[in-house]
Amino acid sequence: MIEPGRADAAVIDAVNAVLEGAVVSWGLTERGHRLAVPCLRFRGEDARHVGFVTLDVGDLRPGAFAAWESIAAGAPDGGRTAVLHGLFVLPALQGRGVGTKTLKLAEETLGEHGFNRVGLRAWRDSAPFFLGRGYRPTPGGDGAGLAPMRLCKVLT
Repeated sequence: MIEPGRADAAVIDAVNAVLEGAVVSWGLTERGHRLAVPCLRFRGEDARHVGFVTLDVGDLRPGAFAAWESIAAGAPDGGRTAVLHGLFVLPALQGRGVGTKTLKLAEETLGEHGFNRVGLRAWRDSAPFFLGRGYRPTPGGDGAGLAPMRLCKVLT
């Protein structure tokens, strides 16, 4: 795990390469891709608050990653929540369980670092992936699936 404030330029470049590759698989037009990537790309200043869990697959280093951030304490049970800002897998590795492995690695690593919940916002295309891995809707999401669904998982 690369904790917030510890990602150097090489880490940022590596995760951005995965992100850019993953976005290609989204089926966007060339213009949509050109507009989306700069908005999603991580910058040096993001590394102050965002941590990363990366998964190397063969020679692909990394082949996938999850980006996360700790949210302010204050949960009624005194627990700690990490929010996933993205789970990205290179297209050549998609559909081979790499996303599931990366998510599981992120959950295990965050649990080992004292987090007891993981939250995220999932669009309708990605929500089934997370729902199938134990995430449940939380109040404030759009039940119609037009806006991101707020999902949460309690880590055990």
